[in-house]
Amino acid sequence: MGMEVNPEQLAMIMPADQLHTTDRVSDAELEDGRGRSLGNYRDRKTLETKEDMWNRKYWQAKNTGLLQRIEAHGVQEPVALNVDDRPEVDKNIRDGYHRVASAHAVDPKMEVPVVHKAIRESHDYRQR
Repeated sequence: MGMEVNPEQLAMIMPADQLHTTDRVSDAELEDGRGRSLGNYRDRKTLETKEDMWNRKYWQAKNTGLLQRIEAHGVQEPVALNVDDRPEVDKNIRDGYHRVASAHAVDPKMEVPVVHKAIRESHDYRQR
């Protein structure tokens, strides 16, 4: 008998291409041309697109050496995903956009460790 996974079970590892989607981008990650995020700036017309956000995260990761570290060693720190009853928030990436952008650039099928956090559950963003 093969190993079967319950579809309701939360994954601990996901391929980068399942994380690197516009559906998983929180609007709070979007910036305008001056680096202001939606959290501080409400004029949606000047915000970057979610595709542009992925591009920005990739270049930031490349410029800081994260892309090269992930290319050499894979993703070491789990990406945090939201768990919430609201569909617009559920499964959004909470922490780890640069890691996802890097892993996707290296190999879209690269396995990325993930953790699932309830919206009200604290998460240490400085854990790296």
